[in-house]
Amino acid sequence: MSENNIYTYVVNHGDESPSVGAGSDVNGGKLQAVMFDDALLKLEKMEEFLNELREETDCNKTQYSIDDFLN
Repeated sequence: MSENNIYTYVVNHGDESPSVGAGSDVNGGKLQAVMFDDALLKLEKMEEFLNELREETDCNKTQYSIDDFLN
């Protein structure tokens, strides 16, 4: 499967956790992974942290590494 055919959905199920398992059908595809928290929010916070770190460091190698990782 091409990386271009992988999508991420964030669904709020309230207090209920849905019954899911590997290989479950979802919108015509097969489920590969489940997190029971907001993984996209965690990624956004990590990106903000890395941007702050990049701005605070005087090390060019660290700045270039962060730029490469984020881009």
